[in-house]
Amino acid sequence: MKNKIKVALLSGLLLVTASCNDYFDTVPGERMTLESVFQSKELTEKFLANVYSYIPDEHNQRQGGSTVGVWTAASSEAEFTWSGVNSNEVNNGAVNATSGWVNRWWIEYYKGIAKAGIFMENVNKNPELTDELKVQYYNEARALRAIYYFWIFKIYGPFVILDKVYPADATNEEMNLPRNSVDECISFIDSELAAVRGNLSVAHSGGEFTPILVGHINRDIVDAVRSQLWLYAASPLFNGNSFYRSLVNADGKQLFPQTEDNTKWEKARNYAGDFLKTYTNYKLVTLDANGEAVTDMKKVDPYNSVRSAVYWESVTPNSEMILYRKDGAHSVFYYDMTPYHKGASGSYKGGTGKDATQEMVDLYFMKDGRRIDDWIADGTYPDYPLNTDLGDDIYDYLKYGEGYNDPITGRTYIAARTGKDVLAQYYDREARFYADITFNNQKWLATDATIYTGLARDGNSGMDAASNDYSRTGYVVRKAATSKAWTAAEGNIILIRLPEIYLNYAETLAECQNRGIAPQASSGVSDQYQTAIDYVNMIRARAGIPGYSFTAGTTDARGLTCIQIDKDYTSIMNVIRRERTIELAFDNQRYFDVRRWKVAGMAQGDGWVYPTYHRGGEGGDTYGLSYDRAEYDGFYIKKPFETRSYSERMNLFPIPQADINRNPLMRQNTGWMSE
Repeated sequence: MKNKIKVALLSGLLLVTASCNDYFDTVPGERMTLESVFQSKELTEKFLANVYSYIPDEHNQRQGGSTVGVWTAASSEAEFTWSGVNSNEVNNGAVNATSGWVNRWWIEYYKGIAKAGIFMENVNKNPELTDELKVQYYNEARALRAIYYFWIFKIYGPFVILDKVYPADATNEEMNLPRNSVDECISFIDSELAAVRGNLSVAHSGGEFTPILVGHINRDIVDAVRSQLWLYAASPLFNGNSFYRSLVNADGKQLFPQTEDNTKWEKARNYAGDFLKTYTNYKLVTLDANGEAVTDMKKVDPYNSVRSAVYWESVTPNSEMILYRKDGAHSVFYYDMTPYHKGASGSYKGGTGKDATQEMVDLYFMKDGRRIDDWIADGTYPDYPLNTDLGDDIYDYLKYGEGYNDPITGRTYIAARTGKDVLAQYYDREARFYADITFNNQKWLATDATIYTGLARDGNSGMDAASNDYSRTGYVVRKAATSKAWTAAEGNIILIRLPEIYLNYAETLAECQNRGIAPQASSGVSDQYQTAIDYVNMIRARAGIPGYSFTAGTTDARGLTCIQIDKDYTSIMNVIRRERTIELAFDNQRYFDVRRWKVAGMAQGDGWVYPTYHRGGEGGDTYGLSYDRAEYDGFYIKKPFETRSYSERMNLFPIPQADINRNPLMRQNTGWMSE
């Protein structure tokens, strides 16, 4: 190779900047030496842009490719309508170590890691870069390398640390390396992030949220990733997991620690707490009914706020976005969430493709902040039977033509429509439900047209109207869908936002309190359980529902009477996990959360992480409505739309079998060994 690289490999994207492909289109097929690339400021920056290009375009999960995930529809949150989507193979258990697409994150992230290493070795040779830029760019590449390692870790577990660039003529002996242990991987990533953070700028300055260096890795991102890193390191999947007891290298090194290390919870807590203490300019998006930012929670419009947190009409960064990517397959993302809407203009005629499960629908809270189970238990709602054709009794579960408005702001969530029924359990829900879920007879988001979505067989987006573009669950994911034409090419792919750090902190505080770990001395926290609930309550207040309290009669920031819970570990973790499930719904978190908690195989739903009727965790019968029935002929029967496959080996993907075959020192993840 002699330091030759193809120009085509250099094109790419920064997090939020435009594609660099146009430049390379002017010299198709030309080959350049590394020396020439790193003599030019322009080419060096394009090389760095290519290192950035491995940040996943999670708006393209339906089509896949490169580092794009399968996380939303490969979890109990959702299902893609079309059979050819990779997430369906996870759900039906068709994954194996030789599946080409299963290998892609291992292969692609290592490409990004290798390119970051090449960049780090060469950037200081560039005579056209200032010393300041050399330092900045070097540390950006080093940070990206560490982040890519972390993303490999989340998907596959412990990896092979390559902390140098191997020449093209390296021998097999040099390249055949064993996997490092979990603790070695965590320590390496953390030390790399620690080494770069002081050389990177913060993302904002001044009293207002004013992003600078947009499109570059910054100190804020590095510190947020460290919060994630130690949360994973501390969680049961990686911290004393006996399932991986037999996963050892040829020399006998155990890859997974077999004893729980409580200091990992302490580190995870401290990193999350330090982030919140350091980066005070990050705020939850809180808007009034006119879209104006407000700080008084009693003036906050919950729907406006929770929707704008993830979909910003101006497509500019908002005050809770930490790591995000602007360029991506936005039109694919919007098409998948726009219902078919037969008869509507092409702008609002979509694919009805990303479908929420009944389990996810039932996990959203009610307007009073309680679970739907609680409303059923106290007789407010009749118990809705599963797998039962109610016949004419269905009218007991419908509201005929009634509208429903937000009890706080008066915003219309369900329009009054003569002759159109809506399932009663879609009334009285929290704002996030209406922002995140499209259900039958709901008004679509379009601002310049009045369209109602019919998801039953005889509806405008149902089986009879939409050919193959109809929901298999009777619902469609709505979160972050555009109110414009689905062809809109603008958007934000949010990978980390502030509520996640709040919930990281809450979870780790509770875990530390339960383990008898004293509060962080510099935090000012004395009661870790109370502080954990305080952060959960900030999120709930923004959503317009009452917070939690250990004391009867307490009111929250909105003046609402709090829901009293017991001050014990189980009660607190239940509400933290449920809040995380809802606030981060469809944000590519649940797939990983249920695995790191080791609850993905829950035999019977606990009423918090999974509804009580659901069996099998990420496996088992997964429910929706009867999409193949007309609206008044059985559509509202709740029944399984598929039976999913899950076993404990599926907490981690298999290492590519080709690497196992080629490298005698490489060990396969437990449960994936070839027969």
